Amino acid sequence: MQIIVVGAGVIGLASAMALLEAGHAHVTIVAESFDDTTSHVAGAIWRPFALSKNSSTASIDRWGHATMLWLTKLMEMHGTDAVGIQRTEGREYHDEPSVAHPYWAHSVDGFRFLTREEAQSKGALYGCAYTTLMVHPGKLLPWMRVHIERLGGRFEQRHVASLDDLQCDVIVNCTGMGAKTLVGDTSVYPVRGQTIKVTNPAVTQFCMHEVNHVYTYILPRPGGEVVIGGTVQAHNYSTSCNQADIDAILGRAIKLNPAVAESKIVGTKAGLRPQTATGVVLRPDPRRTRRVGTPFIEAVPKKYSNGFRVPSYDLCTDSCCTSPQCLQFRRLRR
Repeated sequence: MQIIVVGAGVIGLASAMALLEAGHAHVTIVAESFDDTTSHVAGAIWRPFALSKNSSTASIDRWGHATMLWLTKLMEMHGTDAVGIQRTEGREYHDEPSVAHPYWAHSVDGFRFLTREEAQSKGALYGCAYTTLMVHPGKLLPWMRVHIERLGGRFEQRHVASLDDLQCDVIVNCTGMGAKTLVGDTSVYPVRGQTIKVTNPAVTQFCMHEVNHVYTYILPRPGGEVVIGGTVQAHNYSTSCNQADIDAILGRAIKLNPAVAESKIVGTKAGLRPQTATGVVLRPDPRRTRRVGTPFIEAVPKKYSNGFRVPSYDLCTDSCCTSPQCLQFRRLRR
């Protein structure tokens, strides 16, 4: 069985890994770019974020917890230097109360709610503290590519104008925003995120702040880098860096943590998080291409990961390894 994964962000790479580890020997990742994806712009922190109000928290919780276990396993087996994953503690601040206990709290360590005084010290009313995993995409994504190659996976760098151009038995569509034009999915829209990458070893704790619908985050990566954001701008298609956004983000971040003022700016990036009104899109999509008689399955894990702010690995296992063709293949192998 020939399987093609379209897209090389974290969802595409994780999908290919899930398939190869499930015993599918012929897996190819096709993408226009392997070094400039939305995942490369991510912070990235394990924490469900930027989800549609219609998202299923039960599914997100299951996918997220499995992804937390997977990331932890990678870190413990291969080390932070190799895969760019480390445990980091920090705090969140909000102006609206959380639920009695967030559904994802059991996946992190040391979760507690902040006192009113602690929250008010940062201009908020509520908040929480916990330890989670921070991921450096610039380390993890290359490691995943090497691992996929060792498992027998292949890579092809080219533009895919139509799924009809792909010669295979199963397609896994991990194109994110690209699905809007590739498969005509009009439900997909962008949520623009602006980030600033700095170096500052003195910043060791993460901070996420949401007051009056203004988002600010400070995310220390392994190795002394810090990603500062951000924006959550729905239906904004611009990937150009906006100086007004940059100045506002830095100003807010310095108020939250004065040490940020001593940072050295390395670069700025803007990325488009793929979003839909119905939440995470995960479905087998049986259809035929224009080549009569050629069956395709399109699994569509179309979602925003922000590098792992929304869980990914178990979602990929669900989508890739439970499609009818793949299940039939596994039964034949047994």
